[in-house]
Amino acid sequence: MPAWLALLLTFAVSGLLHDIAVSLVKLKLVVFFTPWFVVMGAWVLVSRFFTMRYSSYAWLIRAMLNIAQIVGSFFIVRYLLLFIGMMPAV
Repeated sequence: MPAWLALLLTFAVSGLLHDIAVSLVKLKLVVFFTPWFVVMGAWVLVSRFFTMRYSSYAWLIRAMLNIAQIVGSFFIVRYLLLFIGMMPAV
């Protein structure tokens, strides 16, 4: 299996396990973490493809960039699921 596919599947399985755990706690089907983790995995692949490196930045800047990527992917998936009707508006 190509490394990029293994990476994406690893993120997807992790998201699926999170969805299962939350579904068991809430006693209803939750499908949020799997697409969110897939988007984050895709971002990792994109950043590798374009050789994006943050090592020259200060720790705080690197932390802020990573948080922005996590939060940004969260909102992308949230609004995508809202758009297709798989998530209720809050």
